[in-house]
Amino acid sequence: MTFAPFREQVNWELDGLEAVHIVVTYFAPDSDCPITLLEFGLTVAERAEKVVCWCPTNYSKRGNVETVCVRKGIRVCETMDEVVAVVCGRVAGV
Repeated sequence: MTFAPFREQVNWELDGLEAVHIVVTYFAPDSDCPITLLEFGLTVAERAEKVVCWCPTNYSKRGNVETVCVRKGIRVCETMDEVVAVVCGRVAGV
């Protein structure tokens, strides 16, 4: 927190999450994705309707992510094609 470039980067990321209309969150199976989980939780808590969740079946924390998504009415996508369809549907107003 005391290292200015780090603080600026994190604030830039958080500002971006707040400013956009759609947030696609990807959980990479080869990582626990702690920052992704943090940002996912923040975004879901503030505005779940703007979240598109991409969580492959082999992501180690998928059960946690799925539980939050079910609770908040967020579709869990397993492939890039599903993500594209959801995002395009939202942009088109479908």
